[in-house]
Amino acid sequence: MDKVATGKYDFSQVEWMGVSDEAKDLIRKMMEYNPQNRYSADQALNHKWFKIMLGEDQIDRPLAISALTNLKHFRVSIQEI
Repeated sequence: MDKVATGKYDFSQVEWMGVSDEAKDLIRKMMEYNPQNRYSADQALNHKWFKIMLGEDQIDRPLAISALTNLKHFRVSIQEI
């Protein structure tokens, strides 16, 4: 968690082996240390990973926004540590 809080992390652990490059790219963009470069909710919702996972261009925006909001609160909690 300390690495994430400082913006220094990687996906080299065995748990990440089965995770797609698109998913890792989305996570990197949402966890960008510099807030000015960090993905907004709209940018995240338009990321290629969502389209691949859903197999379509339409997504359940309320559900996706809720998930992204939860991730945002997770990020804030890490900074408070």
